[in-house]
Amino acid sequence: MEKEKVLIRLEHITKNYVNKHHNILVLDNISIDFSKQKFYLIIGHSGNGKSTLINILGLIDSKFEGNYLIYGNEVSTLNNKDLAKIRMQHVGFIFQDFYLDPYLKAIENVLVPMYINENILKESRKSKAIELLDKVGLKERINHFPRELSGGEQQRVAIARALANDPDIILADEPTGNLDSTNEKMVFEQLKKLSKDGKCVIVVSHSDLAKKYADVVYELDDHKLYEVKK
Repeated sequence: MEKEKVLIRLEHITKNYVNKHHNILVLDNISIDFSKQKFYLIIGHSGNGKSTLINILGLIDSKFEGNYLIYGNEVSTLNNKDLAKIRMQHVGFIFQDFYLDPYLKAIENVLVPMYINENILKESRKSKAIELLDKVGLKERINHFPRELSGGEQQRVAIARALANDPDIILADEPTGNLDSTNEKMVFEQLKKLSKDGKCVIVVSHSDLAKKYADVVYELDDHKLYEVKK
């Protein structure tokens, strides 16, 4: 792997939760690189720490042992303002429950992340939002509210929103957990296309279908991360 293509490097990451004065081990000595143009899949039983790992990768959880480098920067040396800026500009999140604002139309939901990005000109926001919705096949649905969209369409709006600030890294936590098989396939196809277009796509999923689209599959088991042969 070419060094310049590595976006994220985890070195010996260990995560514990304290519960009633006892340490509960969640992640144990995890070292891994993530690079552009790849679809990574992380599988494992519920409660094995997959969402915790996603939160660490997304700079939401900063309380862990070990080293986390993003774009070559050690996370522990960055202040909250720096971390927030990296999250805003370089990381897009996709969740199982969509988290669309029910009172905003599809285009307005996609516009929301752009309002805090000073790098996107005000006059360019709307055309960019339309372009992103067109990219996920929803150009004709831009003025529909979430309640007027199917589950699959809502998740595609969420994908467009995740792309609003053109991040290099897409983190998806069970993105098809609430979808039927047809829409599940459509979402994984969208994520695969994003990886081919140059994004680093990291997906946590229980879906067997996801393995078909992944370039690399890892399993979290007994707090450790193992590569799975496809």
